[in-house]
Amino acid sequence: MIRDDIFRKTEGMLYRYYNYKKKLGRMKHKIEILEQKRQKLSEDLRNTNIVLKSDLQSITYDKPYIQSNNDNSSQAERELERVITRLEEELKKTIKEKLKLRAKVINIEAEIADIEYAINQMNEEAKKIIEMKYGDGCSLYVIADKLNMGKSTVSRKREEIIEDFAKYFEMKRGTKVGQRWEKNK
Repeated sequence: MIRDDIFRKTEGMLYRYYNYKKKLGRMKHKIEILEQKRQKLSEDLRNTNIVLKSDLQSITYDKPYIQSNNDNSSQAERELERVITRLEEELKKTIKEKLKLRAKVINIEAEIADIEYAINQMNEEAKKIIEMKYGDGCSLYVIADKLNMGKSTVSRKREEIIEDFAKYFEMKRGTKVGQRWEKNK
């Protein structure tokens, strides 16, 4: 029988695993959106797809024009430069945000890799119990009903699964992995 504190920690690890998997889906979707935004901004800059304000005054020749700035550029040129600069800054910001998010995804994937490997080594019944309990948040009664088992059988199997998980992740300290749920059995 497994100690209560180890049981709770192992269950917590499984709950976090499924929360991370859900979070990964959202993060990957956001990365796709950021990539589309990056492509659109790059295209706008490349093709000079820029709309200037319509209230810019053009040069009139009916009165003398005295330029008030030192760089000899017109109001339209300054506005164009300002818009391009803003697009470039938005592009940099988007790329930076995408890279940060991608780094987080890589870190989360690395964190859940061991748990995913352990789950993939289990038979289908154990995978279903884990998915329903920790991924979907189903009660033992619901799991028992869906798998046509008794609640006590599901409870016992869940305890065995948690015990095997605890043994598997203590393997680094020399404990042997439980063989009860491997695929070939």
